[in-house]
Amino acid sequence: MQGQGGNFSPARWQATAQTNGQTTLNVAQLIGTITKIDGNKVTVSVGAQNTVVNIATSTVISAASQPSTLSALKVGQNVTVIGSVDNNQQFNAQVINVQ
Repeated sequence: MQGQGGNFSPARWQATAQTNGQTTLNVAQLIGTITKIDGNKVTVSVGAQNTVVNIATSTVISAASQPSTLSALKVGQNVTVIGSVDNNQQFNAQVINVQ
């Protein structure tokens, strides 16, 4: 697959920092392909793994460096999602960038 700047390489990472036993940072990034859209939930495929991403009204969505909307997202688009994973292992998007 091709993405911005060359080969599109799906990847997923999550970083969590702790201070005195308290979680102070929980940032996750997901790079993959939209395989399903169901209301305010988008499924992103990274290789053989699917992740359901929750999209809030505060989620910032962009495409080609321009503001976009949830209704403009389409199955098959390559996206980078930045957000957090909550205590229930739900991926909550803060930023979605269509590549």
